Amino acid sequence: MNIRGKIQEFWSDQSGATMVEYGLLIALLTAVGVFAAARVGAVNVQTFTKISNALSG
Repeated sequence: MNIRGKIQEFWSDQSGATMVEYGLLIALLTAVGVFAAARVGAVNVQTFTKISNALSG
């Protein structure tokens, strides 16, 4: 097989595409999870600060 044939075979090979797609999906879900955890943490800090202020003053 010549170089042109190998290049065409390489470009038409889809075997690794699924793994890349799963990797991107996992990265996106991880980013969303981290953002959600940070947001919930910030809300909890505000809530406990309000409760602490109400109890002390």
